[in-house]
Amino acid sequence: AVVAQESNFSHFRKVDPSRPLKIVMGDHNQSIGLMQIYLQAHAVRTPDHYFDLTKNILFGLEQFYLNWERAEKAGESCFPVKNREEQARAAYSAYNGGRIAACRWSTASAKWHKENPGCKFGTKTDYEDKCSKDSNYKFLLHDLHYAKKLKSSPWSMYVDLKPDTELSLDVDCLMRGNDLCAISPERRVEYLSGHILTFYAPEESVQNEYCVVGEEGNLHCVRGDHDVACLNRFAEIKQYNRVYRIEHPDVDYQRLTYQNRHFVCQNAVDGLVPVGSFIKTHKAIAIRREASRDSDAIGSTDNGVFQVVDFFVRPGFELDRYYVVPVKTKQGMEFGYIYAGALKASKKPKYGDWDRWATPLSVEQAIKAPNVLRPIPFAGEKMRVVTEIPQPIWADVLSETPHTRKVGVLEPGDDFEVVETKIMGSHTYNKLFLKIRSTEGVVGYLYAGQVAPNFTVDKYVESVNEEGVSK
Repeated sequence: AVVAQESNFSHFRKVDPSRPLKIVMGDHNQSIGLMQIYLQAHAVRTPDHYFDLTKNILFGLEQFYLNWERAEKAGESCFPVKNREEQARAAYSAYNGGRIAACRWSTASAKWHKENPGCKFGTKTDYEDKCSKDSNYKFLLHDLHYAKKLKSSPWSMYVDLKPDTELSLDVDCLMRGNDLCAISPERRVEYLSGHILTFYAPEESVQNEYCVVGEEGNLHCVRGDHDVACLNRFAEIKQYNRVYRIEHPDVDYQRLTYQNRHFVCQNAVDGLVPVGSFIKTHKAIAIRREASRDSDAIGSTDNGVFQVVDFFVRPGFELDRYYVVPVKTKQGMEFGYIYAGALKASKKPKYGDWDRWATPLSVEQAIKAPNVLRPIPFAGEKMRVVTEIPQPIWADVLSETPHTRKVGVLEPGDDFEVVETKIMGSHTYNKLFLKIRSTEGVVGYLYAGQVAPNFTVDKYVESVNEEGVSK
């Protein structure tokens, strides 16, 4: 009866076929999911209780039966329950309105009809009470509808108690949280197209891979949800606010996992400035601790020049991008996020395209700007090793780790020239490799620390220029 009552509400609405499904929260954004779990009354433990169908149902029923047990003691504060029907009604009142509403059922009918003489509340549940204007009376309508369903059992037409009945759905599959249980194998490619996927099996979940199905039928994946927006280069992502959990038997695709997030994102997001490059901002943009306009500000760009230390592309159709830049504070050099526009122009005139917020600047132009912090070396920079142990020079850089063939060694205090910078890394880890030329003419790659999330470049190298990189 509880499920029949709560599932009458419209929880999801598809306004535009080309846009994501919208979840509609009832009771002024206080009730969630098919079971319309009342947030102020029930402590929702995990996000799964919001949007996972089976977990939402199970948690809702758990809360209902908790109130069912309490209903037997309801006589201490209101009419004692005389039978199972009254116990169920008392449990529902508490489920719907919290423990303080446990007695609501006993006076709901009398109060509502007294407030609305001659008004009929109908046979179907409407979210809005067409009779009462007082919200305290509107919620009595839930008790009246629940009582009707409890007697008429409208769900009975869907129940088959025969033990040999074959179920149309794989219940075990649903209970494991798999989103494809009701989708036939021949429809799964079409169904999954344009959606973000991750793996449900624990051994796969550890890797935190997020994927999309490409046009050629392969799974294209990145590690972690930080760069999931960059997967749009392989498939049009239709829905950013939902991730489908799948198991390996669900899909028979070749999985391609991209180790270098920079390669994927640079090829997916128009106008995204590479890490290590410079930008000139065209507005006084706040520098914030997190990639959010609600985060604390630690400085302002004031139409300045900055070196990009990292980036974040927010999932969504506009592909809003944020850059991590260095800023000088009382504590020294810190790093913060600046908003740098979107792929498409906003409908609001005061917000423009990404190139109206910040545009790339050449190294030659950047180093001429006053007070520019340059934590990442650039081509032509004269540098020095500051580690306490010798650092190997590698012949090449493959994926996240250097090639095993060593072509030389730099001792602590040795100088070298930067020929090229390479930022590698999966998930949110940005590792810096410098293609260098030693004073002896050896050319190869030197590992120079981590750019993000923890900046450690200054623990490996420093500039010997007059205006140094790490000075």
